[in-house]
Amino acid sequence: QRERWKRIDRYLRHVLFVQIILLTIFTLPQVIEKFYTTLTMNTKKSLLHITIDKFIYNFVLLLTYLASGMPFYIYTLSGGSLFRTTLRNLMRSIFRNN
Repeated sequence: QRERWKRIDRYLRHVLFVQIILLTIFTLPQVIEKFYTTLTMNTKKSLLHITIDKFIYNFVLLLTYLASGMPFYIYTLSGGSLFRTTLRNLMRSIFRNN
């Protein structure tokens, strides 16, 4: 029993570490872009420059949205069998009741 809890704790630490790293990677570009936009707010820009800035903004916003949906895939792919087994059991119980 104690060994099982150690294994679960190890699994949760691993998943949490992976999630923190990926969340940082996916949200840091938005911080940098917002900082850049604030610094260059009063600078006169050409239409091409404005278009490039908007494209970069939309791209980093997409990365931030991806970061929101990422935990499910982290749990399924890097978590080992614990999450997959629990998810499988949940799906079986849902479909059995319907």
